[in-house]
Order: sequence, then C-alpha cells, then structure tokens
Amino acid sequence: MISPKELEKIKTYIREFFNFAEIEGLLKIDFQEPSTIKVTLQTEEAPILIGEGGETLLSLQSLLKKILSKQLNQGIFIELDINDYRAKKIKYLQELATTTADEVALTQHSKALEPMGAWERRIIHMTLAERSAVQTESQGQETQRHIVVSPLP
Repeated sequence: MISPKELEKIKTYIREFFNFAEIEGLLKIDFQEPSTIKVTLQTEEAPILIGEGGETLLSLQSLLKKILSKQLNQGIFIELDINDYRAKKIKYLQELATTTADEVALTQHSKALEPMGAWERRIIHMTLAERSAVQTESQGQETQRHIVVSPLP
C-alpha cells in the first residue's frame, strides 16, 4: 500500500524524470489500488515517445518502474499512456478478440493471432475468459509468442 506521503514523492520523481528528459506536455498522475501508478502524457512528441508498436513507450514505462522501485525501496507498477495510445490499443485488442472469437465459434476452426507482447496477450485472454464457446492459449517462444483461439469441444 502506498501512503499519501509516498504518492507525493512518486509524483515528484515522475515530474523530474520528464523534466530531465526535456519531454514537454500535459502530465497526469493517478494512483490505483493496490500499487499501480497511472501516468498519462499528452504531448506533441508522441510518435518518438511511443515508437514502433509501442516499444519506446514500454521501455519508458519499465525505466520509470525501476527508478521508482529503487527510490521507494518497494515494488510498484507503472502504467504509462502517451496520447491515449495504450487506451486505443486496448480497445483494438478487445475488438480483435471478440471478432476472432465470433469467427472461431461460427466456423469451429482454431485461429492463431499475430505474435504480440505479454500485456497485449493478457488483454486478449481477459477479454475472452468469460466466453463459453471458445478458449485461448498462448503458444510459441519469445518474440513469436502468440494466442490461438480454439472452439470448445
């Protein structure tokens, strides 16, 4: 659990991080239970900060997490979103999952999705967890890890 005093320290560290990196924009920092800090940034520098497929965004998020965990001497989770990239990606993944599940349920044939990162696969799995006609499974190794959506027997 993060105390109000620690939350203020976290906000200060995050602001200093972006100031030091000379990244300008509207920064919003929110706390979500149990220990997630949601950081949203609206900036004109978004394409550079997001990178291809969100890779730079994930690297920035990882760096922030490491800095804060070390400063606070405790594990903390950071969810960084730049110009609503993550929110739009989640919506896209949920729609992809639903469309794929509908197709699999109709055709009764499994379908493999393109390789994706762990957080993206998690969105697919969570979106389809309650679907009674299909199941999901991650397959493959490292950068080729992907989800296969299959009909239930």
